[in-house]
Amino acid sequence: MNWKKYARQCENDLDFTTMLSPHLMGEGVYQVTSTSAITFRNCTFKGKVTSYTIRNDRTITITCFMQSLSFIDCVFEDEFNLRAGSIRGRADFSKSAFLKKSNFEESTFFDDTYFSNCIFYEEARFQNSFFNKKLFAIQTEFQKVCGFQNATFMADTHFSMAKFYAYADLSLATFHQHAFFNYAEFNTKANFNKSTFRGRCEFMNALIYEGSLKDCAFWGESKFNTIKINKSLSLENALFMGNAPNLDVFEKINFDNTCMLSKVEVRN
Repeated sequence: MNWKKYARQCENDLDFTTMLSPHLMGEGVYQVTSTSAITFRNCTFKGKVTSYTIRNDRTITITCFMQSLSFIDCVFEDEFNLRAGSIRGRADFSKSAFLKKSNFEESTFFDDTYFSNCIFYEEARFQNSFFNKKLFAIQTEFQKVCGFQNATFMADTHFSMAKFYAYADLSLATFHQHAFFNYAEFNTKANFNKSTFRGRCEFMNALIYEGSLKDCAFWGESKFNTIKINKSLSLENALFMGNAPNLDVFEKINFDNTCMLSKVEVRN
């Protein structure tokens, strides 16, 4: 089967679970496996794109992609659903536009993953997702709510210059290596509560309207240089285990509301 498509329009739904033979993984859960590299470039999808289905008998079918999966510079006019998917090779969605809801919940990305320069016009769901290698979401736009709650990032994570126009939930996330949010914009509320940053964490020149990093643990160096807070920022009960940030930087910020630094703990 030829999985390379360039500059074309796909009128119908694309359902990977119906194209391949499923095998039983566990009670009520089936999996289909794609052994070929898949590449779509400059394509427009009129229908839904999915690799996850729930049947009338309540059985679930998920998809494992053994090679790379690429949708580069594509437009998805209907819902995109990769929930519980497993991508063993590189995943590349660079410069793509998601016009409807997109779902990457519980997905596992084994290789480098690219969402740079994407635009999510509706809700984007990445809850409980697992990124084994680097994630690039540079200059990505989230127009509506996006969720990375309880996501795991094993390698460097790049959200620099990303724009979040609605509520962004990155609570309970674990960043095992470096996390970069430099020049990112959080235009409503950013929730990082109870997240763990084991490597370097940078919010330099970031814009946050209302941010919450309550109960976060920072194990590496953290940088908040020239951060701009429009309404409020909470670091209540935050724990800094490595090189502590210069908290004086927050005293130099002109807050319209308040900066909460109570019960911040620093351990060198």
